[in-house]
Amino acid sequence: MKRIGIIGAGAVTAATIASLIAPTGLDPEIIIVNRTHAKAVGLAEDFTYAAAATSRARVRAGDYADLEGADLVIITAGVNELDGGATDRSDDAGRRVLIPANSRAYADMIGQLKDVDPTATVLVVTDPPDPLAALARRLAPEMTVLSSGTTIDTVRLRYRIGQELGVPAGEVDAVVLGEHGTSAVYAWSTARVGGRRVLDLIEESGEDVAAVQDRIREATAMIARLSSTIASAICATTAPMPCWLAPMPSMMEMFEYFTASRIRSCTVATSSPDSSMRSSTRRPPTRALDQA
Repeated sequence: MKRIGIIGAGAVTAATIASLIAPTGLDPEIIIVNRTHAKAVGLAEDFTYAAAATSRARVRAGDYADLEGADLVIITAGVNELDGGATDRSDDAGRRVLIPANSRAYADMIGQLKDVDPTATVLVVTDPPDPLAALARRLAPEMTVLSSGTTIDTVRLRYRIGQELGVPAGEVDAVVLGEHGTSAVYAWSTARVGGRRVLDLIEESGEDVAAVQDRIREATAMIARLSSTIASAICATTAPMPCWLAPMPSMMEMFEYFTASRIRSCTVATSSPDSSMRSSTRRPPTRALDQA
């Protein structure tokens, strides 16, 4: 049984657990660690019942010592966009305004994780994920640390393109590059559906290409303005999932990527010898992403 640790007990953690306990055959043991232990216990209890209805996954609360040897540790804890005042998409700083508060939290969390497992494999999800992943690498250089990068942005983009063209999101081949947030780059020139360029298909439909691009970008940015929470146990039995629940399939994609339980491409951010951070689309190695 794969063992996954999640540090944090908020809405993103709930959405992540809902995805991981889905009947996919993974059936992992999920350990929730949170600063307020009682909150972790309550969330674990809630999802224990959801897991019993959908899979053989196990969900429990724990502490940092329980994360030793985990296949993957996902960090979601920290100040979110709404609480940190980072929802203004016209602000060039974007989610980077959250760095001071979340850096302090990461210094504590990575320090405690390093004490029990200095070579842990870590996936950073907290906003802004790329800078915080870079900080985690400096704090614990022996760990394998990646951030969620633009995976969530990519899922949302594919969904919205599918909605515009009337095709399933799974038929859309498109990626978002750069940093998660206002500086993200929508790779329109390479977006395809059935081998055909998305821009050509939009033009052939009679729609104004620029207007559709703006509509898609606005739709993917509206989530933080309209919703402060993501449903928990009920999400495990809801399908298909709309784009604002994108953290759920995104976390599943990345977990499969880490454990090589499924061959797929995924946009994540990892370190590079040439620069401190890059966004990349990688295929999974035979084990965890220490080869990325």
